[in-house]
Amino acid sequence: MTGYSRMAGYTALAGFVAAFAGVPATEATAAEFTLQGKTVTVLIPSRPGGGTDGVGRLVSTGLAKYLPGKPDVLFKNIPAGVGTKALNYFVEKVVPNGETMATASGSQVYADTMRRKTVRYDPGKFEFIGHLPAAGGVVLVPKDMMGRLMDKSQKPLIFGGIRGTRGQSQMAVWGPNYLGWNIRWVVGYLGSSGMNLAFERGETQVTANTNYPVIKPFLDSGKYVAISQTGVIKGAGATRSPLYPDVPLFHKMILPKLKTAEEKSAFKAWWTMVQVGKYYMLPPKTPAAIVKVYRAAFQEMVKDPDMDKKLKAVWSPVYTVDTGEEMAALVKDIKQISDADLAFIDTLRRNVGIPAGVGRNRVVRSKISKIDNGGRVVSFKVNKGRTHKVKVSGSKTEVTVNGKKAKRGDLKTGMTCRFIYPKKNKTAKSIAC
Repeated sequence: MTGYSRMAGYTALAGFVAAFAGVPATEATAAEFTLQGKTVTVLIPSRPGGGTDGVGRLVSTGLAKYLPGKPDVLFKNIPAGVGTKALNYFVEKVVPNGETMATASGSQVYADTMRRKTVRYDPGKFEFIGHLPAAGGVVLVPKDMMGRLMDKSQKPLIFGGIRGTRGQSQMAVWGPNYLGWNIRWVVGYLGSSGMNLAFERGETQVTANTNYPVIKPFLDSGKYVAISQTGVIKGAGATRSPLYPDVPLFHKMILPKLKTAEEKSAFKAWWTMVQVGKYYMLPPKTPAAIVKVYRAAFQEMVKDPDMDKKLKAVWSPVYTVDTGEEMAALVKDIKQISDADLAFIDTLRRNVGIPAGVGRNRVVRSKISKIDNGGRVVSFKVNKGRTHKVKVSGSKTEVTVNGKKAKRGDLKTGMTCRFIYPKKNKTAKSIAC
């Protein structure tokens, strides 16, 4: 298992590593660091039960076996704000003494996430321990829906998303725009488990996933077909995953369709972000000696046959491993993605029904639980039964009911709606019921 090279045109890994060559970290200071009798707290920016949570718990527990003193491990889930609340806490509250680490996924370091006003961390300053690059993702469609997939005279197939920005899911954005896929998006599902359940129930007819334990039952049933895969990514290209030897590679499907420099640049930007899988880090300003110990422990952990077996069961039977330095280089590449690239991708998203700017606002699909002040304030439930209220402006909030433009007075208690808003108690960008 080895990491992959980065795309030409971005900062080379060697140059990035060289920039840190002067950081002092002697063997003596590294040898003195121990966690004996201590507990390492692991921050997880998602709810319990998802992929980031499950793989994060597995890796963190395995990592502790190779840290000096073999500390206990305590997990703390902070799922709000697409995980950004956890990483804000990570940089603002955590003491960089080696007793707190974090695990996260692409959603927390994507270029559009970084432009959100609520983000107060710079991922370029994290001390990355290691990275499990995204396992090859696939787009799944029921076999009996394949006719509709390529026939835009028929009702579109529905893709259920969380926000419309997740890396592998973007195949279902580029595909409709360039390959003729007949797909429309519905966003606001609460986590990957909500997406999977909607697909299983038939509420949605298209999904994308990287988690092989989730994908395999669908394929084994014989009722679903994988129409594309990102594959095992290596720099600007990819190879077919041994798990899906007959499934077409998405970049080979798309690249011949891209004619302009603008299109190619935007696709390159997405291809950079889609490489992010699950990564592990210490907070900024952690002493170099402690970072060195954690990185060495991570490399020992991934060589452990027992850990390899568990990762193949929980993460993917085929996976690669990046060092902390390689993950830092990838993040540096992502930070170089331009506003123009993001604007182009945002246009593609709008074309398939994803509202503009979803990467910079909260998106929730829920029922209206209460309406106050003649429709000027609307309440609805979010995670863990909490209630959020948003203001509804007659001029600033776009309101639609059954796809038609409506007024705030048309909103009714019990309606299931998609709310896009910066945060609770603020004016909603749009409400679609």
